[in-house]
Amino acid sequence: MSNVIKNASSVTGTTQLGVINKIYEELFTDSSGNVTTRYYRCFKADEAVAAGDLVGCGAGAIAEMYTTGTVGKTPAAAVEKGKIYGVAAAAVASGSYGFVICKGVMESVACEAGITEGSLLASSNSTAGRVTAHSTGSGTSDNIIGMALTATSSNTCTMYINLP
Repeated sequence: MSNVIKNASSVTGTTQLGVINKIYEELFTDSSGNVTTRYYRCFKADEAVAAGDLVGCGAGAIAEMYTTGTVGKTPAAAVEKGKIYGVAAAAVASGSYGFVICKGVMESVACEAGITEGSLLASSNSTAGRVTAHSTGSGTSDNIIGMALTATSSNTCTMYINLP
């Protein structure tokens, strides 16, 4: 069984581009020329999503996320790791398909101010589709989705994302 797909993670379209919930891999060359492996999966946007947006679901749509891949920007609330699908690799129109990065390095992720290199990251409590520095507290470790590789700059950062 192969986990390679002929579509690049930046491809979008109105027809399903890959198997929902199947994780594919790609060799990714970052802006510094470093080559790494990252993992991505197909999703269907239930609203317009920009490249770099964190996508997932609210409490009532968890079944759709895992059965049909239908997700949107994560709600402006502390969203648990299991309700987050990944970071959109490209802009996707409502009702269309695209890919999210679910494990590996992702550049230009939509994020809140105040993130520093090495910050643990979680979904934003104040802005839908963004990541923020994780605020520590008892029982909140299930919200951590990755680590910042750069500080916030122009509302974006580079992160290492690690989702199931």
